Amino acid sequence: MHTIKILAMSFLLFGACLLAGRLLNGSRGIAFGALIFLPLSVIVAGINMYFGVKRGGYSPMQELPFFLIVFLVPAIPAVLTWWKIHQ
Repeated sequence: MHTIKILAMSFLLFGACLLAGRLLNGSRGIAFGALIFLPLSVIVAGINMYFGVKRGGYSPMQELPFFLIVFLVPAIPAVLTWWKIHQ
């Protein structure tokens, strides 16, 4: 359940980045917003992993699959958005 909440927050952050990019620079800004989202997504996934290790008591190897899920699930649409607009 926790992973689903983190994914939902990541997609909200993705939407906020796209909206900010759109407001700042139109469709080119959407591509920029998608790129800006990627390092933010790594940070969110890293914080999630940190709390899983420190507070949840899991090992880093146990948390690694969740890190990848939390990062890649929203990052793939971000890269595809950038690629589609940037062509």
